[in-house]
Amino acid sequence: MNDARPAPTPRITQATRFEVYVPTCYSEPTDDDAAGAATVVRHLDPALIEQFSAETLARYQGVTQSNPASVSPFRGVWQPTPAGPAHVDHLITLICNVKQHDFDDALAYFQRWKTRLERELRQEVVLVVFYGVQLLGEF
Repeated sequence: MNDARPAPTPRITQATRFEVYVPTCYSEPTDDDAAGAATVVRHLDPALIEQFSAETLARYQGVTQSNPASVSPFRGVWQPTPAGPAHVDHLITLICNVKQHDFDDALAYFQRWKTRLERELRQEVVLVVFYGVQLLGEF
């Protein structure tokens, strides 16, 4: 038999997806080497990510982290000047979908975290990407 009933219209939520790429293992030049050839390897303090996740969860009801029990899924290369040394970072991703009406608050929130991560991790740039998404369902 042919069911003539139309399919229900799915509920769609308009949101903005924020992605934060955080280095878990990275190198930085030593203080005694102005040329940048000598480096020291640093590692991310898990407490910093735990704080980010807890605050983001409380504020926007959700946060996703790339698998913390696995190796970093991304490797990023940053070369501040064409002739200078390239820096390799091993990165995790933190993702949060924010309801459209919370966009302005979220933009300021993620900017503050970007600044904090850059300062605490001694990074010139922590990449934060955001773009509009449509999510099936309501949240």
